[in-house]
Amino acid sequence: MNILPAEHRHLAAQFSRSGTDKFAGVDYSALPLGNPVLDQALARVDCELHKEYDGGDHTIVVGDAARIGWAQMSDPTPSLKVSGRGGAGIGSAKEGQHGGSAVRH
Repeated sequence: MNILPAEHRHLAAQFSRSGTDKFAGVDYSALPLGNPVLDQALARVDCELHKEYDGGDHTIVVGDAARIGWAQMSDPTPSLKVSGRGGAGIGSAKEGQHGGSAVRH
């Protein structure tokens, strides 16, 4: 799971579109478990797949967090997507605070 800073909200939109090459033009590398981490990620969670659920037009993926890491940035305001709408970050990401869910298209 990649947590992007607010200035890279366009990448969240790119990954939310179906039927496209989500990684086109995006710089990324692999985490130890083989999961992709975007170079622009504010924070990342390397997860092992626990279970997948049918969510209609989405697959809901539940993972067990194996590793958590973050980048040093001048403005650590995350870009949040709530109820299908991308929005500006709420507050600032702080060390020791984590949690969230991910939806894979």
